[in-house]
Amino acid sequence: MAIKMKETILDALDRGMDDLTFGGELAVNWDKEARVFELDFTLEAENAHQIEVEDQGGHLNDGGKLTYEDSVLFYDETHLNGEDYADNYLTVIPFQGRKGIKKYVLDGFFKYFEDVLADGESDLMDFLDVDETDDTFLMHWDEKKFQAVLEHEPQSNERYLYPSY
Repeated sequence: MAIKMKETILDALDRGMDDLTFGGELAVNWDKEARVFELDFTLEAENAHQIEVEDQGGHLNDGGKLTYEDSVLFYDETHLNGEDYADNYLTVIPFQGRKGIKKYVLDGFFKYFEDVLADGESDLMDFLDVDETDDTFLMHWDEKKFQAVLEHEPQSNERYLYPSY
């Protein structure tokens, strides 16, 4: 008799990242002690017009590749208050301890995240256009749009469980 293991949050994050059509880099980091997952992403664009760009660290880029890095935090709401870290992430999404996260939430996240990444890539290219007037580039997460995506997901109590370690 075969035993089928339930898919964990980590499995679902890995699969979701694999399914994205995104030209940048993606990585997931699991901090077991803090009970969080960070989904890191990197956008890159060629600064062909050699526009002088200063990053948050104060480093100047005036040509070559421009790199933008950010993350999404998935956190155990029974262990910490993720909103305390919201300013450091594109968005923060809770899960319920060992119970994990509802399947429709994570599935809906990846549907919306794909659009956010595509918009981010487009906005970064626009930012580097010499005819544009924007002096700041920043990725945008619209919580209302995310909630609208979730409303269209098939609602169920299926969950991706927190991984055992």
